[in-house]
Amino acid sequence: MTNDELYHRGIIGMKWGRHKKGVTATSDPKVRSEKEQKLFDLTNNKKKISVVSDTELKKRIARMQLEKQYADLTKKETGPGKKFVLDLLNGAAKQTLSSYASKGMTKGTDKLIEAAIKAIKVVK
Repeated sequence: MTNDELYHRGIIGMKWGRHKKGVTATSDPKVRSEKEQKLFDLTNNKKKISVVSDTELKKRIARMQLEKQYADLTKKETGPGKKFVLDLLNGAAKQTLSSYASKGMTKGTDKLIEAAIKAIKVVK
């Protein structure tokens, strides 16, 4: 006797050997340990500040300060060439945005003036 039944144990359309991004054992709140849950609660500020107790607020602040210190300590130094290119691109982007903003404001002002002139002509 042969078993001709086919069982599908996966997600329809998902490729073989691929995993969903962002899905880990700790992303499910039911699976988290107590320590992970406390860390999750500290980093995800879902409560309003007025509802949070002083000790919990102090813990959040301490956590944020530690994260900021870690980021400052582990950030990579950029070389002089990369700094030059970034400064150049930032300057060009600022000039471009400034010119487009001034053109847009000029067009808007012109339309406003035309509308005011038409309104004055209608009133006369």
